[in-house]
Amino acid sequence: MAENQLNLDLSPQESFEQDYDLIVNWQQESFPKVQHVFSHRKWHIQLAYGRVKDSQHVADGEVLWLHPEDFVNYPFAKPPAEDVGSI
Repeated sequence: MAENQLNLDLSPQESFEQDYDLIVNWQQESFPKVQHVFSHRKWHIQLAYGRVKDSQHVADGEVLWLHPEDFVNYPFAKPPAEDVGSI
């Protein structure tokens, strides 16, 4: 598939694996959905939980793995911060 081409047939998990070139063991853990409303747009956010099984290309700087205790050391926009708070 051409780079930056959107494939709407992929699940969010498949899209994540494709975007970051990772193999993930997705868990069935469920988290509450988060909704964030802007003046002109509404986001519906669903968290997914998994463990990376194979990560050959992670060192390229696009992904930074953090322990949840370290989240406080990084700025998050309000919606992701609400997501993190629900974990």
